[in-house]
Amino acid sequence: MARDDLRPPLEPDLRLDDLEAADGAALVARADVAGVSVSGVDLADRDLTGIQLSEVALADVRADGAVLRAAVLSEVTIERLDAPVLDAARSRWRTVVVSDSRVGSLAAFDADLDVVRFERCRIGFANLRGAALTDVALVDCTIDELDVSGATIARLAVPGSSIRALSVRDATLAHVDLSGAELDDVDDIASLRGATLASDQLVALRGRVAAALGLRLVD
Repeated sequence: MARDDLRPPLEPDLRLDDLEAADGAALVARADVAGVSVSGVDLADRDLTGIQLSEVALADVRADGAVLRAAVLSEVTIERLDAPVLDAARSRWRTVVVSDSRVGSLAAFDADLDVVRFERCRIGFANLRGAALTDVALVDCTIDELDVSGATIARLAVPGSSIRALSVRDATLAHVDLSGAELDDVDDIASLRGATLASDQLVALRGRVAAALGLRLVD
């Protein structure tokens, strides 16, 4: 796919004005929380299953072991999140920005991300297997392992990011621009159909390409 044909991800348009300050007590499982800002809260090991957040700003949040399964986030900003382990499986994200955050292990398999932007985040392992990603950007992020096996991805960009290992087996990709990232390894070159790479990335991955084509490289 030529770069001129690439469609970049849409950017989140967030206008979170006149939010009411809250202490986080309302952040519990299956709660419906809207129009608040929460800062400096400890959500470690908190069960937030099925919570719905709409027009919410979160900052300086510790969430180690928090469970966000089936949660719905709509028009949400998250700044300086610290979560060594975060379970967000089958969650839905609509117009969300996550910035300056650290997540050790993110379980977001079968999740649905639509117009989501991660900025300056450090993630150890991101499990997005079987997820649907539309208009997603990873900007200046560092990710040790990104697993999107079996995912459906449309309009993804990763400018300025570093991804050590990318798992894409059986993924469906359209308008996926990986050219702006440092990319060390990809598990299944054939599954990169629909993605755009820079020429130096292709050279770095020449061993994987040769293996996929049944070639033997010699110096």
